[in-house]
Amino acid sequence: MIQNRDSNSNSNNYSIINISSVHESIPQPDAAPYAASKGGMEMLTKNTAMEVADKGIRVNGIAPGAIATDMNKDLLEDE
Repeated sequence: MIQNRDSNSNSNNYSIINISSVHESIPQPDAAPYAASKGGMEMLTKNTAMEVADKGIRVNGIAPGAIATDMNKDLLEDE
């Protein structure tokens, strides 16, 4: 998502927000492809931030923790 925070301005006041998961840095059994994609998102966020900083574009990543769903119900019950 790219968003101009001040739509009444001609300034380059843009931000990119990438949404990932806590599994970008915390492994989970039987979820290697998922974890790899989240790790890739983390690095994409960092690299993009470096590449567009000189244009005044801010890049942030959000990686929320575990949320109780059917996908991870068994794992959360073990804790």
